[in-house]
Amino acid sequence: MQNMNRLIILLSTLLTLVSCAGGIKSNPSSLVDTQWKLLSINGIPFEGKSQPTISFNATRASGFAGCNRYFSNYIFTNQGQINFDPIARTKMLCHKRRIRRLERHFIAGLRTANAFSIYNGILEIKGREGILQFEQ
Repeated sequence: MQNMNRLIILLSTLLTLVSCAGGIKSNPSSLVDTQWKLLSINGIPFEGKSQPTISFNATRASGFAGCNRYFSNYIFTNQGQINFDPIARTKMLCHKRRIRRLERHFIAGLRTANAFSIYNGILEIKGREGILQFEQ
């Protein structure tokens, strides 16, 4: 019985240490006043010069989508849920088909988002259109 108590204490201590060392965070305040650069969309790494970004303040997200700038109000909860209001964009002409496709998938990922998490410095925004991963 004494060994079982030691094991429980050891496991509790390890879990506490892991959670404090950059584990999963879904605390909304961890997004406020941060800026992020896109790493991947649905596991496909971003490559190129027109890297999409997202910045958060207390009520609004904004950034660069590959060709156009965008902004939207958003709400989130302590349970890791996030929802964006309709997303407004500039209307710049994008000549490259690859950039237009990137922007379309990026905006769709934000538009359908319903969850977020931060793990080891990587922000993941998840929704019906897949997963967007960002780094600071």
